[in-house]
Amino acid sequence: MITGIIVFGGAAGALLAFRHFKVFVLVPVSMLAAIGVILYSRVTGEDFRATVIDFIVSVLSLQIGYLVGGIAGGFFMKAKPPKVSELLRVVRTSIGQELRAVFELPRDLPPQMVAVLARLDDGYWAPDHL
Repeated sequence: MITGIIVFGGAAGALLAFRHFKVFVLVPVSMLAAIGVILYSRVTGEDFRATVIDFIVSVLSLQIGYLVGGIAGGFFMKAKPPKVSELLRVVRTSIGQELRAVFELPRDLPPQMVAVLARLDDGYWAPDHL
């Protein structure tokens, strides 16, 4: 029973710290742990001293789990990845460089394109468009 309380309480405390709950959340969670310990002791018929020990172990495991989870969360926050906008800029830049390397842009327009542009230019300055 004690091992289960330690594992469950430590995991619950670490989860609360990872989710960035304030330390005051341990008060209602400790009350829930007390209710669980009391109900368990009534079902199994444990004596009062064992119930008190189970309660103390559950509260301590919650607090230790919260402390360890907070420290571990601090380590993970220092090693966070770069912002999405910075990462997106790097990806777009590398894609553009690769496209420029593979597909060379033409420097001069083909003669057919020059002829079409000349016709469009002549048609624009015609007197019927003024």
